[in-house]
Amino acid sequence: ANPPLNKRITQKKEIKNKAASKIIKLYRNGLKFEIVDIQVAFNNKVKEITVKPSFIGSAMATDLDAFVAKSYLIARREIPKDTEFKLYVTLSVKVNNEQRHLITTKTFTSKELNKFLEHFLDLIRQFIQSDAVLDLSTLRFTYNFAIIPSGGGVGTHCREIEAIYEKKSVIKIVNDDNNCFWYCLAILFDINNKLLKDNRKKGLRIKAGKDICNKSKCTWDKKVSVLEIPLVEETYNCNIYLIDAHNIPMLGTSVSLLLNVCGYKSENRNTNHYFLLFDEVLGHYDCITDIKKFLGLREFCYTCLKGFSCKASYENHKCCTEIMQMIRDEEHEDDPRMLKELGHYLERDYTKGSSVEIANAENKKRKEAIAYPRYIIY
Repeated sequence: ANPPLNKRITQKKEIKNKAASKIIKLYRNGLKFEIVDIQVAFNNKVKEITVKPSFIGSAMATDLDAFVAKSYLIARREIPKDTEFKLYVTLSVKVNNEQRHLITTKTFTSKELNKFLEHFLDLIRQFIQSDAVLDLSTLRFTYNFAIIPSGGGVGTHCREIEAIYEKKSVIKIVNDDNNCFWYCLAILFDINNKLLKDNRKKGLRIKAGKDICNKSKCTWDKKVSVLEIPLVEETYNCNIYLIDAHNIPMLGTSVSLLLNVCGYKSENRNTNHYFLLFDEVLGHYDCITDIKKFLGLREFCYTCLKGFSCKASYENHKCCTEIMQMIRDEEHEDDPRMLKELGHYLERDYTKGSSVEIANAENKKRKEAIAYPRYIIY
């Protein structure tokens, strides 16, 4: 064989092997993200940007630092350069093939990015257990940016506790007893009464609050727990919601209050809805007079507890209850029986509507008539 020819063949093989190894390395170390959704409010001053991984290399599957950094850089591109902002993030992911678990960070400014990354990574590491199996394809990073105006301080979209209590949609209750819950309801039940909103008119507020407390069969001047709220809801046929004062979502964004924000909720009664701001540290309640103004949104769904900055988005959205009903309909589309009737079919040894069932029903009526005879007194 010709030695120069063998040398050229060997060189070509080496070049191909090097190129293949580089391509393999790129794939192994590859990590790409894509933007799934962008929600804006307050003339683009508030942005909610959701990103997800579109490609994950085998070598990057355990690199949390790369996931956080890459997802942040993708979302940050949507914010103008040299802009000061406040930021918090919500992370959702499936663990052990169960429902999505959520992590929400604190609020940081654009000058505290190093602290933000450290805090976010610490939360993820605390969340992930040694035996947990993460479905990386379900990762969703939702970055909430609130741009700080260049002319001064933060506007009403700030979720700092001091700014929250300064909002016009919040009435701060000033009291020296344990009845702040009842004072809140006294104001909300008669929202147009300006005297009840005045902290100086204590006598009027005490009278109205004590009346609500007595009708609900609760104890006056005693701290109200979550267990007593259903008594009030049942008495007045209403829904009461507790909003965590230390976990408010970025105002102006369409984040559901079910995500670690709503401390208490019950089944929607489709009547009156009352929102209370609850400080768990102090054990204190304050009023939210208008949930839409409080969140800085135009529309609000009381079923899925989610706000919308656009009326079209609100009208076209599907509530969680509607989605669950669609799933049930798909599962039982060939079965005309309702779910509430299944117990009847499963427990009985006869067909519903058969002669056996009719005979048993008549025997039951006959026995009841004998056991409980009716007398007419003249």
